[in-house]
Amino acid sequence: MLVHPNNPLGDVYSPQLLTDLMGVCARHEVHFISDEIYALSIFTDEDEPSSRPPFHSVLSLPHPDPERTHVLWGLSKDFGLAGLRVGVVVSRCAELMACLRAVAIYKCTPHLVHHASAALLSDIAWCDDFYLRLNSERLGRTYRRARGRLEAMGARVREARAGLFVWFSIRDFMETDSAEEEMEIHAQLMRAGVYVVPGSKLYGADPGWIRLIFSVGEEELDEGLKRIESVLKKRRKKTA
Repeated sequence: MLVHPNNPLGDVYSPQLLTDLMGVCARHEVHFISDEIYALSIFTDEDEPSSRPPFHSVLSLPHPDPERTHVLWGLSKDFGLAGLRVGVVVSRCAELMACLRAVAIYKCTPHLVHHASAALLSDIAWCDDFYLRLNSERLGRTYRRARGRLEAMGARVREARAGLFVWFSIRDFMETDSAEEEMEIHAQLMRAGVYVVPGSKLYGADPGWIRLIFSVGEEELDEGLKRIESVLKKRRKKTA
């Protein structure tokens, strides 16, 4: 199971890496599932042009084992339409599709929602030429805004290429390298009126990482960052 683009890191994987991973799965007869829920939420960092590859869906690459290769997508992230409850599974596995069709009898998406989703995706002038382009520009702008403010506070920010979030380290504001202190800082941020996700809840390898969603209006983003800064300033004095 691969989350591509990655949540919470915002990474985009190269076609070569994807091909190599599919090759490993094919040799060992393991199913390869690519969750591409953020596939259309790609942006570029204009301040630091990245050498990282652009996004390539698994669907655009050769499949060494087509029967065991599956791709997931939905409207909830790229279009902010979680309430429509539309999910997509792309697979050539006849057995899997037969099972999904059987389950869909009881878990199907309403026909009106099907129609609305098809109309939205079929409107190339609005969807491709307007919405996706504007969404990418705005995500890139707010990402750079959030990243700049966090780095000015003294936080270390991981470069991202996609998604709605930024992954940053608060280890320089911690006295101990522990998940307990990470959760203590999370509680302080909550009391300051900011909801973020601590890295330990996202299975981070090391304590002291936080995921911040930046896909909001600039005024709201600035207020959230201001509250984060108020907490980190106090932590800076304490750790100093």
